[in-house]
This record gives sequence, structure tokens and C-alpha cells, in this order.
Amino acid sequence: MLELAVERLRQNRLAMLLTIFVLLILGSLLWERSYMRVLEDSCTSMHDDRLVPATSLFHLNDQVYSRRLVLEEHLLGHGGGDLAQVHYELGRLHGGIVASVAEIERTYLVDDESQLLREFEGQLEHYTTLEQALLADLAAGKDVSYDGAIRAAFEDLRAELNGLTDIQEAVGKDLNNKAFTAASGAVMLTHFQLGAAFILGLLASTLALGLHLSRVVSKPGLRAANDDGRRS
Repeated sequence: MLELAVERLRQNRLAMLLTIFVLLILGSLLWERSYMRVLEDSCTSMHDDRLVPATSLFHLNDQVYSRRLVLEEHLLGHGGGDLAQVHYELGRLHGGIVASVAEIERTYLVDDESQLLREFEGQLEHYTTLEQALLADLAAGKDVSYDGAIRAAFEDLRAELNGLTDIQEAVGKDLNNKAFTAASGAVMLTHFQLGAAFILGLLASTLALGLHLSRVVSKPGLRAANDDGRRS
């Protein structure tokens, strides 16, 4: 009877260990899913909120520089070209800049990005006013150049664009670090689950063997027969 009680106690402990390992595996699965959600969100955000705006920001830079080039070349030529064509090119580039800004605004922006983008839009409006004033002075026969206030306004535009680019890089690195951490955590949990499953298998085998032995011990006739067989 004492042997049977000890065996049952051992089986109960093994069953408890099995339950603990099962709960650990289930908990690690839930934890792993949270890592996978972070990884999925980071990858999605890197494409939708970083890569797409970065492309729009590249076009925005190109359009701003092209706009300066069109006006500066016209001013250096002292209005010798077709003024209507210059207005058309500047209007087309302005429309492209507005469209690029709208594309960026449709994505997720951190607070610093939103602030810089609003400052850029205000600075763009100021630059446009100076641009039209220069063209009007040139049409009136005045001697004008791409210096002074409009050059300073362009530098302000460029500073805002550089600031947006820096934020893009910083937020992109942060998302990359989050994705790397989530991937590392998921791999670590996978290794833990494999190890826990192996130990769980060993415990289950031990418990099954113990149950079989307890049945043998609990049957006196079978045990006596075995003892007689060994004595003979």
C-alpha cells in the first residue's frame, strides 16, 4: 500500500508538471502572436507610412528645385522667354508640390512631421507670393534677380524638407528596431516551445509508464503469478 501511495504521489506530481508545461506553451503561443502582430504592424507601417511618404518627399524635393530653376533661368534671361510658358511651368510644378504634400498627409505622421509639414505649406505660400511679385516686376521692366527675400524663402523651404527627411529616417529606424526585436522574440519563443514540447513528451511517457506499473502493482493475482514465475 505504501508503494502504491508513493507511486500515486509521483504520478500526481508528473500530472501537475504536465499541466504547467501545457500552460507555459499556451502562454508562449499568445506571447508569440503579440510579437507577430508587432512585426506585421511595423512592416506595414514601414511601407505605407515611411516608404510611400519617402517617395512623395523625393518628388517634392525635385519639384521644389525644378521650380526654382525655371524662375531663376527666366530671371537670368531678363524675361527674354515666353512669360506665359513660365507661368504655366510654375503652375504645373506648384500643382505637383500640392499633390505630393496631400499624399504625405494621407499617411500616418508623428507630431513633429505634422508640424513641419504645416510650416512647409505656410512657407510655400510665402514663396509663391514672392515668386509672383518678381515676375510682375520683371514684366514691368524692373531689374530683378533671384537674390534677397526669395532666395531666403527657398532656403527655408529646403530646411523644412531636410527636416522631414530626417524625421523619416529616425522613425524608419525605430520601426526597424521594433521589427527586429519582435522577430528575435518570436524566434526565442519558438525555441522555448520546441524545448517545452520535448520535455512534455518525456513527462507524458514517464506518466504513462508509471500508470502501467501502478496497474501491475495494484493486481495481487498478477503480481503473485509474476513472483511464482520468478521463484520457479
